[in-house]
Amino acid sequence: MKIPYPLFFCIFFFSNCTEQKPPPAAPAEEVALTGTAKMVKLLETSYSKIDPMAMEYFNNTARAQQYKQNMEYSQSVGERMNNKIFFGYELIGAGKNEEAVVQFEELLQSATGPGATIKPELVYTIKRMLALAYIRLGETTNCIQRFNPQSCLMPIEGDGVYAVTEASRAAIRLYEEMLTERPEDYETMWMLNFAYMTLGEYPGQVPAKWLIPEKAFRSDYQIPAFKNIANDIGVATVGLSGGTCVDDFNNDGL
Repeated sequence: MKIPYPLFFCIFFFSNCTEQKPPPAAPAEEVALTGTAKMVKLLETSYSKIDPMAMEYFNNTARAQQYKQNMEYSQSVGERMNNKIFFGYELIGAGKNEEAVVQFEELLQSATGPGATIKPELVYTIKRMLALAYIRLGETTNCIQRFNPQSCLMPIEGDGVYAVTEASRAAIRLYEEMLTERPEDYETMWMLNFAYMTLGEYPGQVPAKWLIPEKAFRSDYQIPAFKNIANDIGVATVGLSGGTCVDDFNNDGL
């Protein structure tokens, strides 16, 4: 059956002439955004959608708050302690070292107090994390708040030796307790030597049985000590991604 041309025209015409709704207008603030501002807005939106609990190296502060909330709803002493350990660990990652020290000191007191039935392995872990919190606190207090060109360069010596020593002393006490329990814990042995170095007491004050010889810190090829001139040339900036890597990549001596 053939459709008469005029009728076909009317069908085609009116089928394509239905009312078309215009697309929704973008919010006024988005219309005004251009260039960098638009990129920042996009990044903020993307950032807000990230689940910190699914990203191990993202937003330690948010994860710390989640573990703190988990602590409040824990159904047992063991569950609460486990969440508290993770809470303290995330505080260290977030740079909140003093808060982390408080959490791990409380944990250690609970784990070793009268009537405590905590397994020795867990107590050892708590000591390790508490010592780390003290080491990080010492670094923040001395290398950042009292920065100088020799700060935190290995081996630590000269002006790099810590002026504020309490945190390193606390870490040393813990590391020596741990090594008494486990003499072959080489990671703890290394950290003990490092802690003494921050005080300018390496190698003389390190107990002989845990001393790492000075030759372990020597390079196979002697080169001049690195001089940190970041402040002098204006690149000592503080940002989310931190740090600069410097090396003679093209072997031209610079």
